[in-house]
Amino acid sequence: MAHQYMAHQYMVETVDHFFTQLDGMGHTLHQFSDDVKGKQAQIISALDDFQKETGVLKQQYLVKGKQCNHVEEATNQAIQMIDKEIEDWNQQKLQNAKGTEFMNKHQKYLVVMVFGAVKAGKSSLGNFMAGKSFLEAPFDNAFKHHPFVPMESEESGRVEGGIEKDEKGRQFFKVGFTDTTGAIQYFTMSGLRWMDSPGTGAISKEGDQLNMEKLVEEYIPYTDFCLFLQNSSEPGLQSDMKYIQKLTRVGQEALILITKSDETDWDETEDGKLVQTTIPKAPERRKLQEASVLQRFKETYPNVDQHFYDIFSVSTALAEEAVKEDNDEKFKASHLDLLMNRLGDTFANQAGQLKQERVQKTVNVFVDQLLSGEEKDAGLAQVQMSLDAIRKERDAYVHTLEARKQRVCARILSKIKHEIRAQAEVWDTEANQGKAIQAKEAERVVSSIIEKHVSEGINQEVGEIIDHFSGTQLGHFQANLNVGGIEKKTKTLEQEHKKQVVKERDADGVWETVRSWFGKKYYEVTYETVKKQIHIDVGTNMEDYMERLEPVVTKAVTEFVSDALLQIEKAYFEPQEQYANKMETAIDQLQKRLENVKFREN
Repeated sequence: MAHQYMAHQYMVETVDHFFTQLDGMGHTLHQFSDDVKGKQAQIISALDDFQKETGVLKQQYLVKGKQCNHVEEATNQAIQMIDKEIEDWNQQKLQNAKGTEFMNKHQKYLVVMVFGAVKAGKSSLGNFMAGKSFLEAPFDNAFKHHPFVPMESEESGRVEGGIEKDEKGRQFFKVGFTDTTGAIQYFTMSGLRWMDSPGTGAISKEGDQLNMEKLVEEYIPYTDFCLFLQNSSEPGLQSDMKYIQKLTRVGQEALILITKSDETDWDETEDGKLVQTTIPKAPERRKLQEASVLQRFKETYPNVDQHFYDIFSVSTALAEEAVKEDNDEKFKASHLDLLMNRLGDTFANQAGQLKQERVQKTVNVFVDQLLSGEEKDAGLAQVQMSLDAIRKERDAYVHTLEARKQRVCARILSKIKHEIRAQAEVWDTEANQGKAIQAKEAERVVSSIIEKHVSEGINQEVGEIIDHFSGTQLGHFQANLNVGGIEKKTKTLEQEHKKQVVKERDADGVWETVRSWFGKKYYEVTYETVKKQIHIDVGTNMEDYMERLEPVVTKAVTEFVSDALLQIEKAYFEPQEQYANKMETAIDQLQKRLENVKFREN
């Protein structure tokens, strides 16, 4: 198609409208809120207090210099987790202080951050919005009547690249065939500050002082509005989509621009020569790509409100050619008119709101990141999980000890009864030889037997349950075991028999009486019962002693073992339980303090 002169009225009107909106925007912007500084001071104070408290608890409960059981290991891991979280918080505090200073520096402007993958066209788009093409346009426009916008660098991570000058000494973002930008750089136009950034996913170059991708991520939360550029050759890549989650996390709105939405075609000049020209991709292809990106967006982040992220296709190359060729239609096809109108309307109508919301969201997001981290189960949630792990390990030990208590008692009782029986037999021999065993002595010996076997048995059994159990000194066994002593016993039998007794009697009758006068004596025979006690040796009372002693020992040992296991449980696990409880109290207090700092939604 032969070149024809095309009107530029639409481009002029678009630029005029854009500048009108920008000039009016500055009146709606507010000063940086002192409330933010006060709230940040409250956050720092809460974190410092928490760090001091956790430091004291660490000194009290960190296990050092010995092998640890699982509960002690879990406690040490929790302490390490908290140390790491505090270290992360300190880094976040530094980053937040840096971001706050950035916001303070740019408080009178609406800051628009442009980011995206390498070669997505960020610098080219920035140069166009700064007026590079319009300054060289063959027609008059508002850019030629506004002060030239100088380029400035916010933070550089690369020695070369970034900003360059043209032959007239005017500064623009450097554009190259490889990733060129190595800095956060910007220009100011009325109330707008346009921030250009390094390409995400850029390969580090020799001499790079900073990680480019990390540099971009650091600034996104502190800007007022974002333009997220994706190259139309591969829009919706997973490496691009992850930034949607980042934007959502910091409460950031964005326009998603599918850039370089054009292709090369051939055109015939008036003299019949074929020349290459840039044409827009067909509307159907553009819509298809936009729908594809939106679909991937929905699939990857179904819970994110897509209304915060409008998507449309643009072509900076088309717009540059349109200005150069004085071609309104090509400019419309570039869709940069839509971008300028959209941005201009947003800036004019929402600048103050966006600025105020960003100030407040920065505080709220900072608090949320401290409490929850940037990933799932991070921040204090991860700390809580580590405290839960302490209790889980403790409960596992306690459950095992409780489950084996009956078996432990049975084993210990078996050994105790066996030794007491053996000792009783020794005493039986001594008693048979006439040496009685007094009750107090028997009680003393039995108590020492019990104490010895309980100590040995518990240390052995618990050693099989608790890792690296070093043994413990139990308290002295105390119980009333006085059931008597052991002595030799006899049985007394009583026998009866009749004994003849002859004794003199009185004369009976006249005749016997007469004869008794002459010396005659008379006698009678009687029988009387005679009783006699016989003492029989029946051995000792050893079996009676054992029968009385056994239930008393069983009850006393069962209670002693239970008390001993409870002592071990307290000695080995109560400190860690105390640590978990104190940490949860500290966390709860920190959460309440931080939540109270946040701005509330109107």
